[in-house]
Amino acid sequence: MLKQRSLRLLFIVDGHFPTSGGAEIQALRLAEVLRRRGHRVDFLAPQLPSDEILMPEYQDVPVQRLRVWRIPVVARLSLYLSFVAFLWRHRRDYDAVHVHMVSMLAPAPGWVQRWGGWQQVRSIAKLGGPTEFEGGCFDPRLPAWRGAFARAGLRGLDALQVMSAAIVLGVERFGFAKHQQFFLPNGVDLTRFSDTTETARAAPRIVFAGRLREVKRLDVLLRAAAALQAGGRVFSVEIFGNGTQEEALAELERELGVQQVHWHGYVEDPSRHYRHGDIYVQLSEAEGMPTSVIEAMACALPILVTRISGSEDLVEGSGGGVLVEVGEVEAVVAVLAQWLDHPETGTALGRRSREYVLQQHDLQQVAQRLEHFYDSEKNRKQSRQH
Repeated sequence: MLKQRSLRLLFIVDGHFPTSGGAEIQALRLAEVLRRRGHRVDFLAPQLPSDEILMPEYQDVPVQRLRVWRIPVVARLSLYLSFVAFLWRHRRDYDAVHVHMVSMLAPAPGWVQRWGGWQQVRSIAKLGGPTEFEGGCFDPRLPAWRGAFARAGLRGLDALQVMSAAIVLGVERFGFAKHQQFFLPNGVDLTRFSDTTETARAAPRIVFAGRLREVKRLDVLLRAAAALQAGGRVFSVEIFGNGTQEEALAELERELGVQQVHWHGYVEDPSRHYRHGDIYVQLSEAEGMPTSVIEAMACALPILVTRISGSEDLVEGSGGGVLVEVGEVEAVVAVLAQWLDHPETGTALGRRSREYVLQQHDLQQVAQRLEHFYDSEKNRKQSRQH
């Protein structure tokens, strides 16, 4: 058995960092666990023109930044070339490079690998969700040359990290075989999330946590809440998060006349989202493997989510919730009415949710699998050198 060593890891985020996005938060939490296990983790992110002056560390993790030209026509190309140059300069400084979203930057480590820049470095890129198939490397609408160039770079990586059945099918359509995939879902720190179903409530609380964006379809939740209240049901809606849709959603709330909607804004501690909740609802048009849903499941909440990538896997795997089609207000009303009128139904589903997360989404186990993945490939490469 190979002895565990201290690894030097580079986590790459292509976008604003830090933010409240799921991919970025998951990367930070993985970094925290890996650092506690004795590994060094650095972050690399672009210094975008809209970013404020940012410190070289975040939550005690070193963050290196690549400057982006402000001229739109050349900004992306300059960032890509700067990224390749950074990887080449630091090709002996890391044992593994992990891109935490397959944007147009993700092929760069694969090209460095192809050019022989890394002999003992593990490279992997995470496919987080639909953005990779709509605007990213797997978008069929890309010009043929650009898509071919991007996917050729990805084939130079040691693996693509996939986390849902839909993503697996998506990459296989582009010719990426099983041996090029590493199936690893998101994880949550189970010490921060506990079963709260025994807490007495004056009125049931329906919870949502995430960015307030159009893709999250909070308009459906507000319309369903209005219909349920019109039917005489008493409950509150607790919304945690901020985003571009805040004003539009507040206007819709007034227009519908829905009562007991509480807007909490962004909160640092995610366990607060669920500690006083009874039902979790996330009705998005698109997701990857939504961490907020997994966190709610860890707190033994029944989940009502849409039939999309990631969310579908969680419900079908756990049996701890119900799937509805995107935008179907009447279906949402029917499910919530059943759970509000018969809370024991939701409680039973919530227990299944928590049991599933304990088995499949423990962040410690996710980090251990990733740690082994980094190190085992490194050792195989080293053995081929001797």
